[in-house]
Amino acid sequence: MPLEKKELGATLAIFILSYKKTTLLALLILSVLLSIGLKHIQIQGGYRYFFGKGNPQLEAFERLQKVYAKDDSVLIIITPDSGDIFTQRSLQAIEYLTEKSWQVPFSSRVDSITNFQHIQAEGDDLIVEKLVVDAAYLDKKQLDYIRRIAITEPSLFNRLLTDKTNVTAINITVNPPKKNPLEIPQIAQHTRKMIQEFRELYPDHQVHLTGLVMLSNNFYESNIQDMTTLTPTMYCAIILILLLLFRSIWLVGSTLIIILISMTSAMGFAGWVGIPVTPPSAFAPTATLTLAIADCVHLLVTIISVMRQGASKNDAIVESLRINLQPIFLTSLTTSIGFLSLNFSDCPPFQDLGNIVAFGVMASFVYSILLIPILVSILPVKIKKDSKVTEGSVFFIGLGNFLEKHKTFVVASFILLTTFLAVQIPKFVIDDNYLDYFSEDDPFIVSSQYAMDNLAGFHSFYFNLKAEGPQAITDPKYLNKIDEFANWYQSQPDVAYVSTFSEVIKRLNRNMHQGDAEYYRIPEDRELIAQLLLLYEMSLPYGFDLNNQIDVDKSSTKMMIKLNEVSNHRMAKTAKEGQDWLKSNAPESMQDLATGSSIIFAHITERNLHSMIPGTAIAFMLISIILCLAFRSIKYGLISLIPNLIPLVITFGLWSLLSGKAGIAITMVAPISVGIIVDDTTHFLCKYARARKQLAMDTKQSIQYALCNVGPAMVITSLILVVGFSVMMLSDFFINWTLGVLTAMSITVALLVDFLLLPALLMTIKVTPRAGESR
Repeated sequence: MPLEKKELGATLAIFILSYKKTTLLALLILSVLLSIGLKHIQIQGGYRYFFGKGNPQLEAFERLQKVYAKDDSVLIIITPDSGDIFTQRSLQAIEYLTEKSWQVPFSSRVDSITNFQHIQAEGDDLIVEKLVVDAAYLDKKQLDYIRRIAITEPSLFNRLLTDKTNVTAINITVNPPKKNPLEIPQIAQHTRKMIQEFRELYPDHQVHLTGLVMLSNNFYESNIQDMTTLTPTMYCAIILILLLLFRSIWLVGSTLIIILISMTSAMGFAGWVGIPVTPPSAFAPTATLTLAIADCVHLLVTIISVMRQGASKNDAIVESLRINLQPIFLTSLTTSIGFLSLNFSDCPPFQDLGNIVAFGVMASFVYSILLIPILVSILPVKIKKDSKVTEGSVFFIGLGNFLEKHKTFVVASFILLTTFLAVQIPKFVIDDNYLDYFSEDDPFIVSSQYAMDNLAGFHSFYFNLKAEGPQAITDPKYLNKIDEFANWYQSQPDVAYVSTFSEVIKRLNRNMHQGDAEYYRIPEDRELIAQLLLLYEMSLPYGFDLNNQIDVDKSSTKMMIKLNEVSNHRMAKTAKEGQDWLKSNAPESMQDLATGSSIIFAHITERNLHSMIPGTAIAFMLISIILCLAFRSIKYGLISLIPNLIPLVITFGLWSLLSGKAGIAITMVAPISVGIIVDDTTHFLCKYARARKQLAMDTKQSIQYALCNVGPAMVITSLILVVGFSVMMLSDFFINWTLGVLTAMSITVALLVDFLLLPALLMTIKVTPRAGESR
């Protein structure tokens, strides 16, 4: 086959083969420099990293935490086999675990029924002491007294205790300095060890472990698990597919070298620029190696095909680069644009995923174009000459004949199918729950579900209720308004528990009047309230101050609302109703956004969807412009949009029928998929344009030429991509699982569209390349 050496691809191939050692040295230096960044990679396990700057709920949460003591906590749930926590043994167990909990790293407060600060009045003095002291020596009368106090205490009921008195909880508040990413795992590891020791001492007590700290630790452990399982699994699958394809250990080895250095370069880049690893970005190595294989396959399949026709190894290499350089560059560029559009996401981990993979894709382009020719030329790769028409060519020629006869039917069928499924997309219910991010049998999820079934709900949010100024929280009008707000919230069907500062004042007032229930109300005298508060604060032991409820200058208080098990949609609605109540019934100073980790997660899908719509649109626009310029044809650019849009419509429509629920992962599928599925379209159109322009073939012949020459590579690369993204289904992190399923679906549909609809469209529209159009 004569070589057109004036073409850039051929010229580059000749240069590479002429300066192998220099090229190898340059690539070695580049890959080593990038790989050094691996030692700088940090794992980010905190749930807060999922929220971007400018998030109003996050900003409100940060303001709240600057004012009050942080509420990150570990929740230990205890259930005695006896069914009653108010026995001597159970209280002794709770008392033991309460004391041990103070030894948890960075613990700042421990709350349980045994160390509950019970208030009693003796004359003008206020006595505050633990509800349970030396449980091992309590008699029946004392146990009955403790039970009576605990079950009538509003601050315990539904928070640390149930009305059945068969379940209780210990809440450990922690305040890590956040200087080391291993602080959260350290807390989790210590707590688990403590729980194991407790189980050995008290085997007749069941223990469950949950809380926001354990949630953050679950994110961290998901990172570790995915990084240690997904990538090795993907490597095994890739090696098997490549061995079946090439049947040459040398070609498989060459491909593995490319994907290995592409992957290490991408993650090294992340280390150099300070991108942390999170559950979403932990998939970056697998995505990079999967996408890198596509470049290698297109180059190697062409080399094998040309060598089978009798060309020498070097001539085959030059020919492969001549016809593949442009489409591989275009596909690498468009794939990178798709992933870079993730920077529009409101979720930083997805921005990180996009940036890492985009860099990895362009790095794999450089490595494959420069290194594959060298490796193939120096390795003992042998391909037998075989001029016979392959079974694949026979199939694709037959496919071309079929499409010519039935092009109208194919186009009409796709129009009907796409229309039907497009109608299903608006039926999506946008909802997300971070407890759904992990598998149902995950210990954290099991414990969290147990907490929701037996205590107040796992989800909570807060209001920062400001008074008129310093010391103004003792104003009876302010406290009564808080009490009114709390009572309104407590009457809502989804609310399990409300904690307010006004409850503290009412409890103090009652206890100062010998427990008379008539005085369980806000005093009318502001000075009396101030005196009660001062007396109470002076009586509290270390670790039990009110900084988690009131500001230092006593200008604001925090209200906590715990919910029953509800969807994120219901949670956001309940929070919005509270904000509306404040606007209608409270002074302007008290009006604020509801906030908290649950609320931020409740809004994350909707915020991400709104941010990704323009991002995806820009990605589509840039890709279309690039293809128009590359083919020097507006028609080609517009036609390329069809096989890129339809797979997404079909995928989302099918998912709407199968699931009906749209979480945050679905907002990521379009920008990721569009950059990938455009690859096959680009390769097909490049071969079609070459046949029309250089070989002067008609439309049918050009389509058959494109199918025969690029069809096998399209099948192989699509298979590898589907397998690669399907590996994400092994992840216990549901966002990754969903992203893998939907992306694999879109790639599969895209292959069918490129083999059926795209040729049928070209036959129907009959686009003719202009002189000088892309080769």
